[in-house]
Amino acid sequence: MRSKRNWLLWLVMGGFLALAQNQLWGSRDGFPADAGLARAIVRQRRINRRLEETNRMLYAEVESLEKGTGAVAQQARTDLDFIRPGETFYEIVERKRSPAPRPPPGVPGRPAPTDRGPA
Repeated sequence: MRSKRNWLLWLVMGGFLALAQNQLWGSRDGFPADAGLARAIVRQRRINRRLEETNRMLYAEVESLEKGTGAVAQQARTDLDFIRPGETFYEIVERKRSPAPRPPPGVPGRPAPTDRGPA
């Protein structure tokens, strides 16, 4: 009888162990979900570092705009084509290509224009 109780006790303990393992590995709050959250945290930290660097650059640009005129002049030069006194501005404009020359009147293959002047 005692061996039956031991066997039953081991069976119940094994069932509890299997149930606990199922909770750890199979549930949505178990180890796989925890590993997924760890990867998401690493990814989000990477994104945050990039955004912090962008914020630092923008903050430096705002500081430059607030304290100096050099940044304003540079912005005007690039966006508004601002030219300082004493500078020479050269703009290169491409000419439009003219159409192919027309053959003079009376050339074979082309009818001569008719003169319909006063009669």
